[in-house]
Amino acid sequence: MNVGIIYGSNQGNTQAVSEKVAEKLEAGLFNISDLDLKEVEKLDFIIFASSTWGIGDLCDDWEMGLDKLDSLNLENKTISFIGLGDQMVYGSTFCDALRIIYDKIGAAKLNHVGLWPSDNYEYDDSQSIINGKFMGLIIDEDNEPEHTDVRINQWVEQLRCEVSLN
Repeated sequence: MNVGIIYGSNQGNTQAVSEKVAEKLEAGLFNISDLDLKEVEKLDFIIFASSTWGIGDLCDDWEMGLDKLDSLNLENKTISFIGLGDQMVYGSTFCDALRIIYDKIGAAKLNHVGLWPSDNYEYDDSQSIINGKFMGLIIDEDNEPEHTDVRINQWVEQLRCEVSLN
């Protein structure tokens, strides 16, 4: 299965997490700011990665590149998400940027995998929850960097089972 991660990153945390996941999944890595749609259309499984800024906003890369997704054919694709956020300072909009991307791609029609438990975080509200779980891996580098590698490893193993990845 051909896997790729499309990410946007203001200060490098989302890029760093995406690189770790990409290495474990042997996935391609694509920044939304210079996305080549022809390369992405070859993918079977796409992971969208973004941090949330301010009160539920996309990072700058995604803000400027979101409309590129309008030209992307996602039919028959498997998708998931990686979200980074600050659950303490922005607990009422924790990882809300994922919902913006999710709504843009019409993810309800796609094979969505990698839902992640929401119970080991301290936040007030999040638009990135579906059926009681986050729509993908959630990382808080600001408050819980010590959990990042463990969460990445657990999520990658979960994806391997859900999607039959090697």
